[in-house]
Amino acid sequence: MNIICAIGCVPWLYIYRQNNNNNYIIYNNIPLFIFLNGLLFHIKFTNNFYIKYYDTICNTFFIAYCNYYTKYKLITSFLTFISILSFYKNISYKNDYIHVLFVNWILIYPYLLIK
Repeated sequence: MNIICAIGCVPWLYIYRQNNNNNYIIYNNIPLFIFLNGLLFHIKFTNNFYIKYYDTICNTFFIAYCNYYTKYKLITSFLTFISILSFYKNISYKNDYIHVLFVNWILIYPYLLIK
């Protein structure tokens, strides 16, 4: 069980609860999927190879969606680059704080820029 990364998913639940825009069904449900996938992987199936890659592939689609639909392409692309770089560097470090701060929380801002 990885409690630090699981707690790092809580802001996504807060963002999901704050979204009241019924016109964009995919956009509104992205935070819920990120929250549930994060809890599923970081609490229940921490060492499961398939759940890890399912979570990574889902997040890749969500990142691509946010990068495609944002008006602020430069900011979103830069933050996505920082996040992906941090994700791959953290594979060797295995630091939960790096994952939460530079992967999970940095990607909240590009998501919010879609509005």
